[in-house]
Amino acid sequence: MADSEVQGLTELTSPSGDDLVFAVDDPAGSPLPRKLQVATIVGYLVTTAGDILYATAARTLARLGIGTAGQVLAVNAGATAPAWANAAGADGWTPDTATWTYASASTFTVATDVTAQFGKGTKLKLTQTTAKYFYVTASSYGAPNTTVTVTGGTDYTLANAAITLPRYSYADAPQGFPEWFAWAPTHTGFSVDPTPGYARFRISGHSCTFGYDAGAGGTSNATSYGITLPVVAITRTNARWRTALGVTYDNSAFVAAGDAEITSASSTVAFTASAHAAWTNSGTKAATIVMTYEF
Repeated sequence: MADSEVQGLTELTSPSGDDLVFAVDDPAGSPLPRKLQVATIVGYLVTTAGDILYATAARTLARLGIGTAGQVLAVNAGATAPAWANAAGADGWTPDTATWTYASASTFTVATDVTAQFGKGTKLKLTQTTAKYFYVTASSYGAPNTTVTVTGGTDYTLANAAITLPRYSYADAPQGFPEWFAWAPTHTGFSVDPTPGYARFRISGHSCTFGYDAGAGGTSNATSYGITLPVVAITRTNARWRTALGVTYDNSAFVAAGDAEITSASSTVAFTASAHAAWTNSGTKAATIVMTYEF
């Protein structure tokens, strides 16, 4: 082959492992011209600069939404993934290399202590035939497993099946996450329960916000009115959350605003009629409210 300058050569756009590149050995000492196979360069990057290559590949896969950090790690057999390498992608989701195993319609287990990873309010995405989304409401470790408790309201429940493509997020709005979930509150104080026109909730950190509208109301048979909460309130001494009702409808008539109250460790919210009074135990009653509490 005639002598040529590098810039005059035809570019190789699809190199293979046995292709050769020019190299200078010991350029700062006794430089010698040498040849290198592309495969040798790649091997050097994996074994010597593994952290850099791993982090780049893991983040690229996460951003593309394909593969997992474990698949990248398989290229570098025996290596340990840097804790920071499996960073969340541009979609806000972080792939999890651990196995999530179904335990119940609202719990799964992981075979190590990952309670710090799955704190209250963590957002989850997983696949069981289709994508499902959840909030973490609790996690606890009992050797050898962490049990993670989740809620997807009435929109999503875990099935007794394999969980694939597990992802978690601490972002405010990761791609595709619904943010608001439906739930079906159980009513007390009625012979005929209301059919809610609206019953939805969202979680942010350790706070739960819900919206409820009783629609046309139900038939009262008690002086009380309560509904079950989306998640149980936190257990905290003297804790009490109270706010005004948006609409108060008692004995088939609109009246002055009543209020709502949640207490420590409660699974229900109690509504009272005007001026914190009892409801009429006949006729139609209904309420509307948006409320936030700690869980």
